[in-house]
Amino acid sequence: MARMDITLTDEPTRLAALVRRTVPMSDLKPFYDSVYTHVAATLASTGNAPAGPALGWLHHDGSTEALDIAAGFPVAGLPTGTLEGDVEVLEIPGGRALVAIHEGPYADLPGAWEALVERLGAEGLSPRGDTVEEYLTQPEPDGDPALNRTRLVMMVR
Repeated sequence: MARMDITLTDEPTRLAALVRRTVPMSDLKPFYDSVYTHVAATLASTGNAPAGPALGWLHHDGSTEALDIAAGFPVAGLPTGTLEGDVEVLEIPGGRALVAIHEGPYADLPGAWEALVERLGAEGLSPRGDTVEEYLTQPEPDGDPALNRTRLVMMVR
């Protein structure tokens, strides 16, 4: 894995249109693939648009078999609550966070997260229990995975 710069910063609170589910690890890719299309279509059908790149908001409870995950897009100017069907506008709380940009295939993300966990210990910080992955580049079916850029945000106390 390439070296990443990791910074301790303050993340703003933000709004996002999301679908939240508990998803088995083996079903993450199909979940992401279907949810982003669904949320984008819901935003368009309600006269709204994403205010930034796709993201995943993960809530960690120690399980290695399934994840409590919400996926979708940041939005602006919408009230919190149900937008349509299973798409909700939720507030992702801000606060202190370790932040890094991972460049490379999604398969390398576990190693990138491990680097943040190591930094967490070195700084004497505690995890808040949630993380955000922002997909800064949109993957192309025949594209080079080495060109993927993902912003990793580990919320801390």
